[in-house]
Amino acid sequence: MTAPAYRVERADPQLVQEAVVGLWRGNLGGGVDLYKKYRWLYGEEASQPGDIYLLYVSSQDAPVGAYGLVPRNFRAADRIVRGAILSDLVVDSKHRTLFPGMLLQKTVVEDGGHRYELIYGFPNSNAKPLFRRLGYRPLGHMVRYTRLVDATKKVKERLHPLLGAVISPVVNLALRMEIALKTRQSKHRVAFSWNETGVNQWPLSTIRTAAVQGSRDAQFLHHRFARNPRGHFDLLGLLGNNNSVEGYAVVQTKLGVLSIVDLYVESQNLTATLLELISEARGRGAEAIHVELLDTPAVSNAVKAAGFLAREAREVYYFTATDSPFRRMLDDGIGWYLTAADEDQ
Repeated sequence: MTAPAYRVERADPQLVQEAVVGLWRGNLGGGVDLYKKYRWLYGEEASQPGDIYLLYVSSQDAPVGAYGLVPRNFRAADRIVRGAILSDLVVDSKHRTLFPGMLLQKTVVEDGGHRYELIYGFPNSNAKPLFRRLGYRPLGHMVRYTRLVDATKKVKERLHPLLGAVISPVVNLALRMEIALKTRQSKHRVAFSWNETGVNQWPLSTIRTAAVQGSRDAQFLHHRFARNPRGHFDLLGLLGNNNSVEGYAVVQTKLGVLSIVDLYVESQNLTATLLELISEARGRGAEAIHVELLDTPAVSNAVKAAGFLAREAREVYYFTATDSPFRRMLDDGIGWYLTAADEDQ
């Protein structure tokens, strides 16, 4: 019996929405309208429409797999790097042998490597050997840091309800006193806003978190958060004592947890900003707060100084062409800054 022949084609995103959404359905996590997600990444709601690669088998016309590249530009020193993030690899269950998925991923990195100066992604443990074989390099680990804000529920879960009702106020008072002591010297306050006119006036290009950081401007903020099909996000402007904008945080509250989805401040202000956001989480009635950042010594020290604990970690891999000027910069060991906002979800 002849083995099926597979091929991969880069498709016109405007023509393959139904095919891709059909492949996504049942293969991706729930909680989002897949048509809205497609329009957000590849259609009319995308700030820079992404690239879709489809896997075909000779025995049928419809695709049996899909993989995307979603544009994400970076600022490296004084230049803009055209980059893309790997997005939503899906292969039909009948074709999940080694070769079809490998062919799809190989084509994406070979073709995408000519279209983008940087490609990066978050492979699971099973995919890491193939990533390395295809020329990807490990960048580091995205670490999820968490901190308890209100201990009432945790204490009552671990103790008798009556004893928990007595002890939890004492624990919460200790938590508040700890934050008050740490923030006494803070020069920041948090202001609520989602005002694109105001965002346009923010001097975001002057903020430096690391030598390599994702480009952040009004267009990015509007697309990444105002149009995001995964729900409502709040933009908090970080203001100094003279009301100057010194950065921002984007947060979302779900199931009693305040998630810091994006955090963009000067590195020396990271601890003070996190302390302010802990108070913000308490004011919203959250039980806990978490943030996910690329782990570096400076980031780790700043986050732990605000009382956060490291939890899960995911490895990040990147690909650049060997003759790329950006590759030479990376070979010199320049630092990166990534947040959860640098993903496609």
